[in-house]
Amino acid sequence: MYEGGGSGDNRRIAAKTRSWEQAEKLAQQYRDSLDPLRQELNRLREEKETKQVRIEEAVALYIADMAARLGDNGTVSMARSLFGHVDPESKAVEKNGHLFNWLDTISTATRPAYIADLTPTHLTAWRAAWKFADYTGAQRWGMVRSFFNFCETQDWIQDSPARKLRRIDYEKGSRTAIFTDNQYTLILDAIANYEPENVPVATREAWQQRITTFVELLRWSGMSMIDAVQYRPELVDAEGVLRYRRQKTRVLATVQLPEHVIALLRSVPLEQYSVSADQPFRMKDFTPHSDTVTWRK
Repeated sequence: MYEGGGSGDNRRIAAKTRSWEQAEKLAQQYRDSLDPLRQELNRLREEKETKQVRIEEAVALYIADMAARLGDNGTVSMARSLFGHVDPESKAVEKNGHLFNWLDTISTATRPAYIADLTPTHLTAWRAAWKFADYTGAQRWGMVRSFFNFCETQDWIQDSPARKLRRIDYEKGSRTAIFTDNQYTLILDAIANYEPENVPVATREAWQQRITTFVELLRWSGMSMIDAVQYRPELVDAEGVLRYRRQKTRVLATVQLPEHVIALLRSVPLEQYSVSADQPFRMKDFTPHSDTVTWRK
């Protein structure tokens, strides 16, 4: 092997193998080591491989960052529902969100494993599988764009695949309206007739009364869901006046509750993991936001 070091001498290097194929491979590696272009390509390849981040790890860090910035609130719960619940330490998927549910429909041989493997084509197929209404879909797509922008800032991907897709259009206007008296009566009737099979027997026995009490509290107090789950009997005085500070605005609200609602609140049936009679709508080891998500279901 001539190295051209000025002496013009050849240099013999032993491959130390009886395999001709292996010897050829070693010889090619040696020749590549003398080629500056090959060296640069190998360096770039190694750099790219060290930056490969699995989808689970990317989701875990994105949600951890969101929780650190916003608190573990409803927006973070929405992100977990969309992407998945991933343990921040082990990076194991504890509960599939929409993303991991969709990934599970792809064969193992072609399923993307790393965040850099996800392409605009993948995102198009995933989005097409959504069952959200237009406005909800537009909100979730905004979260997808935010996620891939986050991945881009971490240098896990060169360019966000979501950037190349159009936003989801939705019809303008408010989607929030009050129920009519008839609609509200139908809601109460539906509660009375509903007996879910996927809850413990002890919970099912008092299910209707517990749900009815919670819904009536929402109806007559004007509380938001996050306020209602934090209801405590001490918030109602001897005259049946409810006083509480709204979680969102910290403004003091004062409401005269009807007699039938007061009666319901005096004997709220508890579930197995309820905190106590002093916090009848809270669950042990849950945050108020987690309780809100549970009641919303």
